[in-house]
Amino acid sequence: MARASRSVSIAAVLFGSSVVALAAGTWIDFALAGHPAQSGYAVATQWISALVCGVLGVRVVARVTSNAVGWILVALSVLTAWTFLTDLVGYAGLVHHRVVRGVAVPSDVLAEASWLPVFAALGFLLLLFPTGRVPGPRWRRWPPVMGLLFSGAWFGATVQHLARRAGQ
Repeated sequence: MARASRSVSIAAVLFGSSVVALAAGTWIDFALAGHPAQSGYAVATQWISALVCGVLGVRVVARVTSNAVGWILVALSVLTAWTFLTDLVGYAGLVHHRVVRGVAVPSDVLAEASWLPVFAALGFLLLLFPTGRVPGPRWRRWPPVMGLLFSGAWFGATVQHLARRAGQ
Protein backbone atom coordinates (compact mmCIF):
# COMPACT_ATOMS: atom_id res chain seq x y z
CA MET A 1 0.00 0.00 0.00
CA ALA A 2 2.90 2.37 0.69
CA ARG A 3 4.12 1.92 -2.90
CA ALA A 4 0.69 2.82 -4.24
CA SER A 5 0.41 6.00 -2.19
CA ARG A 6 3.95 7.02 -3.18
CA SER A 7 3.11 6.40 -6.84
CA VAL A 8 -0.06 8.46 -6.55
CA SER A 9 1.93 11.25 -4.87
CA ILE A 10 4.50 11.23 -7.69
CA ALA A 11 1.75 11.28 -10.33
CA ALA A 12 -0.01 14.12 -8.49
CA VAL A 13 3.22 16.17 -8.26
CA LEU A 14 3.83 15.66 -11.98
CA PHE A 15 0.26 16.72 -12.71
CA GLY A 16 0.76 19.73 -10.43
CA SER A 17 3.81 20.74 -12.47
CA SER A 18 1.54 20.66 -15.52
CA VAL A 19 -0.89 23.08 -13.90
CA VAL A 20 1.97 25.41 -12.91
CA ALA A 21 3.40 25.31 -16.45
CA LEU A 22 -0.05 26.00 -17.94
CA ALA A 23 -0.59 28.94 -15.59
CA ALA A 24 2.87 30.37 -16.36
CA GLY A 25 2.32 29.98 -20.11
CA THR A 26 -1.10 31.61 -19.93
CA TRP A 27 0.36 34.50 -17.92
CA ILE A 28 3.12 34.99 -20.51
CA ASP A 29 0.57 34.91 -23.32
CA PHE A 30 -1.61 37.52 -21.64
CA ALA A 31 1.46 39.63 -20.79
CA LEU A 32 2.05 40.01 -24.53
CA ALA A 33 -0.97 42.33 -24.67
CA GLY A 34 -1.97 43.02 -28.24
CA HIS A 35 0.42 40.37 -29.61
CA PRO A 36 -0.50 37.04 -28.04
CA ALA A 37 1.27 33.99 -29.38
CA GLN A 38 -1.79 31.76 -28.95
CA SER A 39 -5.46 32.42 -29.59
CA GLY A 40 -7.89 32.04 -26.70
CA TYR A 41 -9.08 28.82 -28.31
CA ALA A 42 -5.52 27.43 -28.44
CA VAL A 43 -4.93 28.30 -24.78
CA ALA A 44 -8.21 26.66 -23.76
CA THR A 45 -7.32 23.57 -25.79
CA GLN A 46 -3.96 23.26 -24.02
CA TRP A 47 -5.63 23.58 -20.61
CA ILE A 48 -8.39 21.07 -21.40
CA SER A 49 -6.11 18.42 -22.88
CA ALA A 50 -3.51 18.68 -20.10
CA LEU A 51 -6.13 18.67 -17.33
CA VAL A 52 -8.13 15.76 -18.75
CA CYS A 53 -5.00 13.63 -19.33
CA GLY A 54 -3.61 14.53 -15.90
CA VAL A 55 -6.77 13.81 -13.93
CA LEU A 56 -7.40 10.54 -15.78
CA GLY A 57 -3.75 9.53 -15.39
CA VAL A 58 -3.69 10.15 -11.64
CA ARG A 59 -6.95 8.21 -11.27
CA VAL A 60 -5.58 5.22 -13.21
CA VAL A 61 -2.34 5.29 -11.19
CA ALA A 62 -4.39 5.40 -7.99
CA ARG A 63 -6.39 2.34 -9.07
CA VAL A 64 -3.66 0.21 -10.70
CA THR A 65 -0.16 1.51 -10.03
CA SER A 66 1.52 -0.93 -12.40
CA ASN A 67 -0.66 -0.02 -15.40
CA ALA A 68 1.47 1.97 -17.86
CA VAL A 69 -1.61 3.69 -19.28
CA GLY A 70 -1.95 5.90 -16.19
CA TRP A 71 1.69 6.94 -16.36
CA ILE A 72 1.44 7.65 -20.09
CA LEU A 73 -1.60 9.88 -19.46
CA VAL A 74 0.30 11.78 -16.76
CA ALA A 75 3.25 12.11 -19.17
CA LEU A 76 0.90 13.48 -21.84
CA SER A 77 -0.32 16.09 -19.38
CA VAL A 78 3.26 17.10 -18.52
CA LEU A 79 4.36 17.14 -22.17
CA THR A 80 1.38 19.23 -23.25
CA ALA A 81 1.84 21.81 -20.51
CA TRP A 82 5.62 22.13 -20.81
CA THR A 83 5.41 22.31 -24.63
CA PHE A 84 2.94 25.17 -24.23
CA LEU A 85 5.24 26.96 -21.79
CA THR A 86 8.48 26.51 -23.75
CA ASP A 87 6.78 27.63 -26.95
CA LEU A 88 5.56 30.83 -25.30
CA VAL A 89 8.87 31.56 -23.56
CA GLY A 90 10.68 31.19 -26.88
CA TYR A 91 8.14 33.42 -28.65
CA ALA A 92 8.20 36.09 -25.94
CA GLY A 93 12.00 36.19 -25.99
CA LEU A 94 12.81 35.88 -29.67
CA VAL A 95 9.94 37.91 -31.13
CA HIS A 96 9.12 40.43 -28.40
CA HIS A 97 12.46 40.49 -26.53
CA ARG A 98 10.73 40.16 -23.15
CA VAL A 99 12.70 37.12 -22.00
CA VAL A 100 16.48 36.86 -21.67
CA ARG A 101 17.91 35.40 -24.89
CA GLY A 102 19.82 32.73 -22.92
CA VAL A 103 16.44 31.36 -21.79
CA ALA A 104 14.47 32.05 -24.96
CA VAL A 105 16.76 30.18 -27.37
CA PRO A 106 16.81 26.85 -25.44
CA SER A 107 13.04 27.15 -24.94
CA ASP A 108 12.58 27.68 -28.65
CA VAL A 109 14.77 24.66 -29.44
CA LEU A 110 12.84 22.47 -26.97
CA ALA A 111 9.48 23.67 -28.26
CA GLU A 112 10.36 23.08 -31.91
CA ALA A 113 10.38 19.27 -31.73
CA SER A 114 8.32 18.83 -28.56
CA TRP A 115 5.33 17.52 -30.47
CA LEU A 116 7.23 14.29 -31.24
CA PRO A 117 7.21 12.95 -27.65
CA VAL A 118 3.47 13.67 -27.51
CA PHE A 119 2.91 11.55 -30.61
CA ALA A 120 5.17 8.85 -29.20
CA ALA A 121 3.13 8.81 -25.98
CA LEU A 122 -0.09 8.54 -28.00
CA GLY A 123 1.38 5.61 -29.92
CA PHE A 124 2.37 3.87 -26.70
CA LEU A 125 -1.07 4.59 -25.25
CA LEU A 126 -2.74 2.90 -28.21
CA LEU A 127 -0.36 -0.06 -28.04
CA LEU A 128 -0.73 -0.65 -24.30
CA PHE A 129 -4.41 0.17 -23.76
CA PRO A 130 -6.29 -1.06 -21.67
CA THR A 131 -4.11 -3.44 -19.64
CA GLY A 132 -0.84 -1.51 -19.69
CA ARG A 133 0.87 -4.41 -21.45
CA VAL A 134 1.38 -5.32 -25.09
CA PRO A 135 -1.42 -7.52 -26.50
CA GLY A 136 0.77 -10.59 -26.97
CA PRO A 137 4.29 -11.95 -27.43
CA ARG A 138 4.61 -10.89 -31.06
CA TRP A 139 4.06 -7.26 -30.02
CA ARG A 140 6.95 -7.17 -27.55
CA ARG A 141 9.44 -5.89 -30.11
CA TRP A 142 7.38 -2.79 -30.95
CA PRO A 143 7.84 -0.61 -27.82
CA PRO A 144 11.66 -0.54 -28.17
CA VAL A 145 11.38 0.03 -31.93
CA MET A 146 8.90 2.87 -31.37
CA GLY A 147 11.12 4.37 -28.69
CA LEU A 148 14.14 4.24 -30.98
CA LEU A 149 12.29 5.71 -33.96
CA PHE A 150 10.71 8.58 -32.01
CA SER A 151 13.99 9.33 -30.21
CA GLY A 152 15.78 9.49 -33.55
CA ALA A 153 13.08 11.70 -35.03
CA TRP A 154 13.19 14.05 -32.03
CA PHE A 155 16.99 14.25 -32.19
CA GLY A 156 16.89 14.89 -35.95
CA ALA A 157 14.25 17.61 -35.65
CA THR A 158 16.19 19.29 -32.84
CA VAL A 159 19.48 19.21 -34.75
CA GLN A 160 17.74 20.52 -37.85
CA HIS A 161 16.28 23.41 -35.86
CA LEU A 162 19.67 24.20 -34.32
CA ALA A 163 21.26 24.18 -37.77
CA ARG A 164 18.55 26.47 -39.11
CA ARG A 165 19.02 28.84 -36.15
CA ALA A 166 22.80 28.87 -36.69
CA GLY A 167 22.22 29.96 -40.29
CA GLN A 168 20.22 33.03 -39.22
